[in-house]
Amino acid sequence: MNRHAIYHEPAGIYAWAAGPESLAVMLRAGRADIDSVTIAYADRHEHPRNWRFSVMNAVDRDGLYEYWTATISLPTRRFAYYFILMENGREIWYGEGGFAEHVSPDAIWRWNFQYPYLWWDDKDALPYWAQEAIVYEIFPERFYNGDPLNDPPNVRPWGQLPETQSFFGGDLRGIIDKLDHLEWLGVNCLYLTPIFSAPSNHKYDTSDYYKIDPHFGDPQTARELVTQCHQRGIRVVLDAVFNHSGSDFAPFQDVVRTGRDSPYAAWFNIYKYPIVASGAPNYETFSCGIASMPKLMTDQPAVREYLIQAAEYWTRELAVDGWRLDVADEVHPDFWREFRTRIKAINPECLIIGEVMHDAVSFLTGDQFDTVMHYPWQHLCVDFLTKREPQIGLEEFADTLGRLRQAQRSSVTPALWNLFDSHDRMRILTAFSGKRALVKLATAFQFMYPGVPFIYYGDEIGMEGGEDPDCRRCMEWRQSEWDLELLAHYRALIKLRREKSAFSRGNFAQLLADGKRGVYVFVRWDDAGAALCLFNFSDNPVVVAAAEFLAPPNAPEVLSQTCQRGAGALGEVLTGSYQLCFPVNAEGGQASDSAAALGTRSIVIGGSDQSCQIELGPLCSAVFERVF
Repeated sequence: MNRHAIYHEPAGIYAWAAGPESLAVMLRAGRADIDSVTIAYADRHEHPRNWRFSVMNAVDRDGLYEYWTATISLPTRRFAYYFILMENGREIWYGEGGFAEHVSPDAIWRWNFQYPYLWWDDKDALPYWAQEAIVYEIFPERFYNGDPLNDPPNVRPWGQLPETQSFFGGDLRGIIDKLDHLEWLGVNCLYLTPIFSAPSNHKYDTSDYYKIDPHFGDPQTARELVTQCHQRGIRVVLDAVFNHSGSDFAPFQDVVRTGRDSPYAAWFNIYKYPIVASGAPNYETFSCGIASMPKLMTDQPAVREYLIQAAEYWTRELAVDGWRLDVADEVHPDFWREFRTRIKAINPECLIIGEVMHDAVSFLTGDQFDTVMHYPWQHLCVDFLTKREPQIGLEEFADTLGRLRQAQRSSVTPALWNLFDSHDRMRILTAFSGKRALVKLATAFQFMYPGVPFIYYGDEIGMEGGEDPDCRRCMEWRQSEWDLELLAHYRALIKLRREKSAFSRGNFAQLLADGKRGVYVFVRWDDAGAALCLFNFSDNPVVVAAAEFLAPPNAPEVLSQTCQRGAGALGEVLTGSYQLCFPVNAEGGQASDSAAALGTRSIVIGGSDQSCQIELGPLCSAVFERVF
């Protein structure tokens, strides 16, 4: 037993309130290092203690570790606990005091872990709809010009390649006019980049937090947009820019005029007076000296009150369903704690999403964000699929995915926004050098994998675009220019995701990561069904035998010993008949582009017969659903 690999602490991702009387607990151990784990727990104030015992589940693993979980409950909400580790018939106890083969009743009270008192607030819970979201991002200035009367000066012809300062006239009316496209596509969550008054085309330089940008529309149009979305079953998430304002923001202009005597001087970090915006600004800004975006001091009570009141106003006024928070990792954490408390008081189901480019575990402990844009996943997937330096193989890719799945509380992982591109990133088709087969493979993986699929407007029709500003091209509305095959692919993925709850709420188990052949296999399942998902990341056709992922060393044997979240043991799930459910064409048959490469339509796995084989073409995916 590798004791150096074993870790637990009664906080963070290792212990948290999962309900009014329930504590979720995770233990990390070495990969395939121990046979079983039991958690012993009792009321920390009981004398003598009435120890209860619960078998823990091995729910995941990465390249180094295995992760064991359990949820324990006590009506008194005061927990003392320790772990009983079994290895080759030998029992080792693990508590706050370290490792022991036995601890006497007199000593165990100071040796075990303690979670002194469980405080539960239902506003800490993730909004129920968060895991079921399929997000569609729109950059309003480039989606559709529905009202030419509100166009800014010098609007360029729709469809020209954008430059940094280009305006094309897209607006909120244009989004309303094209909601039929979103409904037909099947998405159920619309994320809009900022819509509040600002001089730029991107609106991340806010000049008035209480005003809809007049070139986008007015409050009545914004309300109409949200209402029509809700009528179509689409939730709406707005973008909040609280790390910085625009240089036209009235409080900043007051500081420019009156200097250190301004009542708003403490709202900004001014290095020297008078303020100089030309050249290198003498005040703190977003990023590196962007004069048009002075940084807001969100530790100041007046700043905090002004911005949170603005968010409260629009949450009520427009009945929005969520806020995406720009540059969220550079705003004071106490600001976000108060923001969460006050927004959730208005709407407990309002989703709070942080833009965090790195490991976000410190923001995802129930007091700040519900979820984040999952950039570590984006970086990993794009690097792997495009073979960017430093190149990683499939096995390292799979191991890193395992680490990312356990990098935050397990309740959060299914709600992470898994994106390939956005208004800040090169479009997926361009990043993949125009390889449509690779785009299809990547997006199939995205929709089947734990987390929320994220689509950037136009990806579904094959739009291209390099780094900003090229990734912000005008939406192509000429259907003659659409990639209809790719569009059908996206619609099929969205339909499958919405029909099969296992993809949004189900368990996950990796079954095979074959680096030599480029084959990756996992299974998703819940009480309603199961799906076997296979991916060939290589340029060669492969044949995958069921025995490869049902037999050691690939089969997660420990996982099959116990049930996960009541949805059935993995060994039971991986036994029975499965039929192909993706890829399919609009008529429900096998997709034409894979007919020659994917010959397997139905399979029977498990039991005594492990001879089943599945054919996968180059850069091909297949999903089989269990037939009951």
